[in-house]
Amino acid sequence: MIARLVDDSDFFEFKALYGSATVCGHAQIEGHAVGILGNNGPINPDGATKAGQFIQLCCQSGTPWCSCRTRPATWSAPRPSGPAWSSTARR
Repeated sequence: MIARLVDDSDFFEFKALYGSATVCGHAQIEGHAVGILGNNGPINPDGATKAGQFIQLCCQSGTPWCSCRTRPATWSAPRPSGPAWSSTARR
């Protein structure tokens, strides 16, 4: 999906071997430098750390970034259960 969005299908991935389900990188869209953040599976702690570092890098350099998802984000940790998560407690 990213290759179809960016100019000349050029995408320079950030920390490709770390948190591999989270995809971060630099590209150009219509000649403008952008950061792209996406997920390709469950978001795990390594992927969340990678995304946080990438967003921080983009903010420090003044590079706009966008988030792309091919499916809804999912967390690898199970959702807590109990009274705090019941439907009546949220009302």
